[in-house]
Amino acid sequence: MFYDDTARSCTIYSHRPLACGLLDCTAPEPLLAIAGRDLLNRFDLLSDDAPMLPLIREHEEECPCPDLRQLKKELERGAGRVNLLEELAVMVNKDITLRKQANRSHGISLGMELFYFGRPLFQLLTPLGVQVRETVSGELVLGCG
Repeated sequence: MFYDDTARSCTIYSHRPLACGLLDCTAPEPLLAIAGRDLLNRFDLLSDDAPMLPLIREHEEECPCPDLRQLKKELERGAGRVNLLEELAVMVNKDITLRKQANRSHGISLGMELFYFGRPLFQLLTPLGVQVRETVSGELVLGCG
């Protein structure tokens, strides 16, 4: 994505991420062969008695990240869109509730929140054309333009 076709060069070469330095763009097959395998996740990095673990597990169960490609297709189809948005709104509000609970009970920083829970679901939905607005009561409601 940082390749400039006109200049035929990388626009961030001097500030490239480590992965870019290791990747031979002319032969990505070795990297692609291991992509997605033997990855660490947040559960590997937390001890079994970590105070946040029950909340993280609840979040994982209640707010699983949907398959965004499939979700985009369903939203574009239009059939059942209202029901789908209502289901997503429940997940989005649960996601926010659990994040607030973690902050209240553990005083976590934004960086730790993102580590424990990933990006907020409403942020993942925005590029799909899902509009999020907050009601007077603080609840988030979803719509499509």
